[in-house]
Amino acid sequence: MPSTISSDTISHEYTYAWLGTAGKSASTLTRDSIEVRRNCDTNPGFEVDASGWSASGATTTTYAWTGTANQSPSTASVNGAVKRTNYAHMGNLRAYNNTKINADTGGWHSATFVNGTISDPIRWDLNTYAIATNSAIAASVVVFNPNAFPVTVVLDVGDGSPVTTVVQSGSSATVKTWYNPNADGTFQFVDLASTTGNATVYFNQAIIEANVQATGAFFDGSTQSTSQGMDVVRSVAVSHSGLASLQVRWQSPSRQGGFAAHTVLGLVDDTDYMVSMWVSIPKRLSKAVLLSVTDSATQGPNAVTLQEATVGWQRIVFPYRTPVGSTGLSIWLYDPNSYTGSYLAQSVYIDDVLVETGSAELPYFDGSTPSYVEFESTLPLVVNGWEEAATGGNLVNPVVGGGFDVTLQAASLRQGAFELVYEDETDAAEAFAMHCRPSTFTISDTDRASAAMTYVIPQGGRISRALDDQTREYWIVRVEYQEV
Repeated sequence: MPSTISSDTISHEYTYAWLGTAGKSASTLTRDSIEVRRNCDTNPGFEVDASGWSASGATTTTYAWTGTANQSPSTASVNGAVKRTNYAHMGNLRAYNNTKINADTGGWHSATFVNGTISDPIRWDLNTYAIATNSAIAASVVVFNPNAFPVTVVLDVGDGSPVTTVVQSGSSATVKTWYNPNADGTFQFVDLASTTGNATVYFNQAIIEANVQATGAFFDGSTQSTSQGMDVVRSVAVSHSGLASLQVRWQSPSRQGGFAAHTVLGLVDDTDYMVSMWVSIPKRLSKAVLLSVTDSATQGPNAVTLQEATVGWQRIVFPYRTPVGSTGLSIWLYDPNSYTGSYLAQSVYIDDVLVETGSAELPYFDGSTPSYVEFESTLPLVVNGWEEAATGGNLVNPVVGGGFDVTLQAASLRQGAFELVYEDETDAAEAFAMHCRPSTFTISDTDRASAAMTYVIPQGGRISRALDDQTREYWIVRVEYQEV
């Protein structure tokens, strides 16, 4: 019979508490002031911040004009440090002789070359910029040919060796060149010209860079900032419990080998721990990643693959034994993939991290979990040997001359005995001790409703505990009871 036996008067106070700063320390569960569980993670719910977690790192690239927008050079900075400068802009762009620059149309500038000679270019003047001596200069520009015939365009950086490119009708092409200057390091111009008679072309995405032999991807001061890599932040957008969770973010058009990691210290070596956390993946990850527990800064052998979107939150549990001499562990979310192409934006959320000794999967807690009072109870594997009897209550007195005088009264409540069967010795010992205390008890059974009652151990009633002689595996607690 699947039964529950509980004491009606014996209660225990279960108290949850932080061992230090709320939300930023280990926490304990005590039973009548005796510690019964400990969450060794010092930032389990991310209610304050994301401290204790690290990532392979994200870089943020920002773009800015050095002066007036479109009238000054622009810079590309990575995490605040200038890495590239584009000297090409409308402010230093002008026409010579018969070449005509028309209005900007949809981001494209049109240039009409009248006589088709290289002496009639459009020109980006560079003589106002200090470029280091003996530093190479590279230039490129995208040219579109709207004419019904091919147009030959020329890009010249003043080295006497202009680069000639044929742009087919209705097509665009990137025209590029570079020049390693003389010792004086001076540059006067970059010219775009045509050798195809009278022709109009459109151009944009002009870029002129120093100290390189080839230009990088186009940018100017209006280019939108970007981030790439993996990082970790506290998020209040979603949580499994409380107000926040940890967000592991991918921000990468091109990235390899990212990770997010968390180390828990102060453990005992050569000891079993149960590590668990709740995970949410709002949308399917582009590629599979691995979550594991390890004793080193690398993926662990017990890795779980994550990729599919979760319905709400999913609990992931890792049984883990600390190696001899190791007093810590790391939770390791590793992405072994590389990404190319469009901008990648995806996240994994982690919350309610639990690290505690033992091998049982128990509910999450931290110091903010509500404390409670619980009456002592026991759940045996089965209730066996059920016996019940009642003592009649009728009063029967013989009458002189024959017969009996009977006073009818109800029989006594049930009395008898039952056996509680346990596989765990500790559970049997606790059930025995519970019945030895001064209390009333309640028994209920989901299959045998008639067994339900409140009872006591009557004076002289016996309580015994024995190991089953046949199996030597089960413990039997026998109780003699009186229903009340």
